[in-house]
Amino acid sequence: MFTPQALPLEQLIHQLRPLLLKQLEWRQLTLQALCMSCYLSERGRKHRIARFRYLSERLGYSQAEISAVETAFATSAEHRCRHKRHKSTVKTELGWAYRQLELLPGATMQEIKVAYRRLMSRYHPDKLVARGLGPIEIAQSTQKAQRIQQAYRQLLSS
Repeated sequence: MFTPQALPLEQLIHQLRPLLLKQLEWRQLTLQALCMSCYLSERGRKHRIARFRYLSERLGYSQAEISAVETAFATSAEHRCRHKRHKSTVKTELGWAYRQLELLPGATMQEIKVAYRRLMSRYHPDKLVARGLGPIEIAQSTQKAQRIQQAYRQLLSS
């Protein structure tokens, strides 16, 4: 059974370095794991980067290897963040569209069409003119009708 020992960092580095020089597949995985652990720690950004570079250099990694892993990790993290923001934006926009049509998210296409027709019948400017409403009410209804149309198009394209 393995029992972890509390070894000083320098002693661990001294023991790991020769092993990593021999095992190329472990070498790359170890550098990636080290990068992730340093970059995902709770400390400040500068401290994490400095810690990763220090440990990597002490383990015998070249500057080219270190830079390649840092770049790959930063690119991957940026892509994940951008994708997450995009998903959040799309979800927010769909929520807005459902609210404009007075529907709950996940409504069927039939429910969307019925709600669109019902609301356009209620807010269409031509119908309001026929009812004799004033210019302010007609302007407000025109804006509402435009939002309904935009929401309908958005839900149809999603």
